[in-house]
Amino acid sequence: AMQIIRDNRYYMPAWAVACDNLRATGEADRANRMLSELAADPEFPAEKKPELIGMLAASGVTGAARKVLATLPAKDPAMPRLRAIVSAAEGNTAKARSEMAAAVKADPNDVGLRLQYAGLLRNANLAADARAQLDDLAKRPLTADERNRTERGYLSLRLPEQAEAVLQPVLKAQPNQAEDT
Repeated sequence: AMQIIRDNRYYMPAWAVACDNLRATGEADRANRMLSELAADPEFPAEKKPELIGMLAASGVTGAARKVLATLPAKDPAMPRLRAIVSAAEGNTAKARSEMAAAVKADPNDVGLRLQYAGLLRNANLAADARAQLDDLAKRPLTADERNRTERGYLSLRLPEQAEAVLQPVLKAQPNQAEDT
C-alpha cells in the first residue's frame, strides 16, 4: 500500500490499507499522524475529501475531520452525512442522529445512508426506530450486498426471522450458495 501511495499520493483505498496495517501492528498513532498530515495537504483533491473525512472520523481524528469538512461547499449534498459521521465520532450521538435524519430526508433512496442511520439509532437504544428503517429498506429492490447488510442490521436487533426474510430473494437467486450464508 505504501508503494501505491508513493506513486499516487491521493489514492484513498491504499491509505485505508496502510493505516489498517499500521493499526494492526500497534502503530495507530503513526496512522493518525499520517492521516492528519494528509488532511493538511493544501493540494488534496476536493473530490476525495469525503472519503478522507470518513477515515479521519473512524480513526478518532475528529479535529482534522472537522477542518476538512469546513473546506467543503456548504451546499455539498454529502454535508449532512459527513457532519453526522463526525458528530458520531465525537460522541455527540444526538447531534449525529439529527444530522443523519436530515441526510436521509434529503436522499431517502440512499441505502447505505439508511443503513448507517439504522446503526446510529440502534446504538442509541432506539431499536424500534432502527427497525422501521430496516423494514422500509426490506420492501425496496436491493442488491445482494444491500440485502446482506440489511440482514446484519436485523440480526444486530436480534430479529432472525426478518433477517432470513430479507435474504430470501438472494437465496432463491443463488440456490447453490444457500449453505454458505
